[in-house]
Amino acid sequence: PHINRFKRDKNVSVEDMAESAKLRPMLAVIGWEIIKDYPLRGVGMGHYLEYSVDYAQNRNIDLPLDLADKYVQHNIILSILIDHGAIGLVLFLMM
Repeated sequence: PHINRFKRDKNVSVEDMAESAKLRPMLAVIGWEIIKDYPLRGVGMGHYLEYSVDYAQNRNIDLPLDLADKYVQHNIILSILIDHGAIGLVLFLMM
C-alpha cells in the first residue's frame, strides 16, 4: 500500500500525483503529435507549453487531451525529442 502512495515532492499531494500519472498517456499523445510536425529540429528548448496547447485541442483523438495542456512532459527522451528534434536527440545520445 505504501508503494501506491509514494510521495516524491513535499509540495505535491498524493492525489495530485495520482492525477499526474493518469495524464501520462495524454502527454505522450500530445508529444507524439508535436514530433510528427517538427521531427528534425523540434520546437525549441522551453517552447513545449506554447505548442502543446494547440495540440491539446485536437478533437480527432479519443482522449481528453485538454486536461494535460498545462503540464510538461514526464518522459525525458520524449521531451528532448520534442524540444530539440531528432538532430538534438542524436547529439545528446552521442555525448
